[in-house]
Amino acid sequence: YNAVKVLSEIKVNDVLFSSETVNQTTINLMASWRLMDMIYVAGGIENQAQTAEAEVDNSWMNMAVGLGLVVGAPEDIQFRLEYAMIQSPESRKDAEGAKLASDHKAADTTYTSLEIKFNNFLLSYRAEKVEKKKIDTTDSDDTNEETTIGVGWMPMEGLSVMGYMEALKQTSLEGTDETITEANGYALTVSWLF
Repeated sequence: YNAVKVLSEIKVNDVLFSSETVNQTTINLMASWRLMDMIYVAGGIENQAQTAEAEVDNSWMNMAVGLGLVVGAPEDIQFRLEYAMIQSPESRKDAEGAKLASDHKAADTTYTSLEIKFNNFLLSYRAEKVEKKKIDTTDSDDTNEETTIGVGWMPMEGLSVMGYMEALKQTSLEGTDETITEANGYALTVSWLF
């Protein structure tokens, strides 16, 4: 897929921060296998390329692995557990001519998901953790943790209603200075399954 991010011009205290367009293109190759009708194993590689007007081009290769377990039938009692990890290496490109240097922090991303379904009643738990490592001594180590707990009614077909409680924690460590930001929220989804 190809993602485009456009930043606009902002003027603060007579200082003009100009806009920049950043294009990210991702090409991935993934494979998954089902073992014994209940275990799922997946793995793959993902090439990411980034171009920008003010920065030199940059690219890096991510590695992904995943493991899943599904026990039971969707119409009865079902248990599902998934774990996945993506490793992204550090990628630095030095400045060239009028273009600025481009840096991509090394990152480890983990996903954990647990669901228990009793007929049409669903309990779910999802957690995502992204750890980005500093590039040099002037940079920071950053960790983002997002947790979602849900409960609701989800039949095979028809009206579905789910309520979610979400928690987000962001930690930035620069030298001995640690900054922690936390946020909590709620979500309600109503959908029709067919």
